[in-house]
Formats: sequence, C-alpha cells, structure tokens
Amino acid sequence: MGFYVMSIDTLPKAAQKFLDEPERVLLTSRETAKFLRLKSPQSLHNNRSTGRGGLPWVKLPNGRVYYRLSDLTDWIAGSVRTPHSSRRPGEAA
Repeated sequence: MGFYVMSIDTLPKAAQKFLDEPERVLLTSRETAKFLRLKSPQSLHNNRSTGRGGLPWVKLPNGRVYYRLSDLTDWIAGSVRTPHSSRRPGEAA
C-alpha cells in the first residue's frame, strides 16, 4: 500500500517495528480512532454495534477489541473514489 492516514509516529512505538508485517499490529479503539482521525472511539463502538462501516475488528477471549493495521489500510484502500463518481477505480459502470 505504502500510504498512511497520519504520520507513522502516531502509531504506538511497539507497533512501529512491525510495519513490514501490518497484520501483526493490533491497535486499540483509541489508537484506531486517532489513526483514522475520528473524533471519538465511540464511533467505532457504534459501528460495531450496528454492523455499519465494514471495518473488521478482533475480539480477544478477554473481551478486549482491537483493530489490525492491515485491515485498516485495506479498508482505506477500498474506500477510494474517483473524482465526480461514487465508483471505485476500476469498478464497472
């Protein structure tokens, strides 16, 4: 992918060493909200509860919710739109 919504410095220091393996990086709801520039992690909770947004999450046996960095970058890439169109690049009319 090669792009980031925010500076790489906004990722937790422990996660930065795994950037070549983004599927191994788990972010908390707070970190994910910051990464996606959301006003509040509550937006993520609301989307999980209602099934909206299409953003995958990981729920561990201890009940904590995390987001994989690889899922975030895939979700962002899938949200790209071309100018003057609601279609994704390469999507048929």
